[in-house]
Amino acid sequence: MHSFDEQNREVRCVTARFAEFRKTALGWRWTFREGRDLRFDPATGSLMAQPRFKELTLPDYDDDPEVMFYSTKDADKLSLREVSRFVELAGSNPGGQNAAYAMRYHSILSAPAICLVVVAVAIPFSVRAGRISPMVGVAKTFGLFLAFYFLSSFCSAFGESGALPPMIAAWIPATLAALWVIPKLRAVN
Repeated sequence: MHSFDEQNREVRCVTARFAEFRKTALGWRWTFREGRDLRFDPATGSLMAQPRFKELTLPDYDDDPEVMFYSTKDADKLSLREVSRFVELAGSNPGGQNAAYAMRYHSILSAPAICLVVVAVAIPFSVRAGRISPMVGVAKTFGLFLAFYFLSSFCSAFGESGALPPMIAAWIPATLAALWVIPKLRAVN
């Protein structure tokens, strides 16, 4: 278990052979057994003390073990329930490691809107009358798919890196596609 100060400098590290956690009325209670309690000087990063212990209980440490387990998994492998619980408890920290989890959460939420936009994009190409080859519509649809895919990938990369807030990065592709398709749907009448 690593503890950091406000400036993200390590101040404490507890290493143990065994860790036990129990849910109590006040939160999680962690007990570490057979380990060391390493204390660091935050200014220099040098080790100040490293006493051994048989058993150590930290009253101010109440992290949820399930959320800690989620942080070891790739964000793309988590379900909506898991990723929403992680973002709720760990935060989204747009410039940090949690941005990928927040991006996954908002991508899952925006997926139904993307499905509706895809259907809306297909309507103008399917009702075109005239002597135009059906392959023209297929080619346009394929081009739109590639444009949407690259826009989604671009926004996802910016959202995971923290350059864009994850919520905005997840919704930009669906919003831009919807803004493009709405005038086309009005012209179909």
